[in-house]
Amino acid sequence: YQRRVHGIGHDACHTPFDVIKQRLQIASRKVKLHRATRRMIKKEGMRAFIVSLPTTIIMNIPYSSVYFATYETVKRFLKSTDEELEQSFWHFSLAGGLGGALGGAISNPFDVVKTRQQLGGGAPIGVLQGFRHVYRDGGLAVFTRGLPARILYFAPSGAIQMTSYEIAKWMLASRLTPAFDA
Repeated sequence: YQRRVHGIGHDACHTPFDVIKQRLQIASRKVKLHRATRRMIKKEGMRAFIVSLPTTIIMNIPYSSVYFATYETVKRFLKSTDEELEQSFWHFSLAGGLGGALGGAISNPFDVVKTRQQLGGGAPIGVLQGFRHVYRDGGLAVFTRGLPARILYFAPSGAIQMTSYEIAKWMLASRLTPAFDA
């Protein structure tokens, strides 16, 4: 429950900035952040900043599920343990990288819809309507656009995140254990 609330909170805070970033990236000329923000509010209202929020939240469900399931499965397959941190370091990196890559690949169709919602400028559309629009624009192949870049983004991100987590967990455990043994 706590992880879901944290995820939704993160998405609610992150999405408006992601919308601005997307808009600035496709701008035909250099536009200042504050001007772009004011123009969006004036033309589209505050809703433009959160129109993709439901899609973002839904997108993160398959991403996280596949990411963590893959991570734990690969870690178990490689017989990685917290006690053998030096030997398991690369196992954690590999497992996290594969988890990130697969999670990113599985959630790519949602990312395509989310990006189109963020760049829209027209009438706001919901998640299912967004999928229909994208499909009408080019069939199933459209949902794979940006897939290699998404995998290249999430593979190292997953590797770094999980390796850092495992190292921090090991360090905390090794420092706390002597205190409990006394």
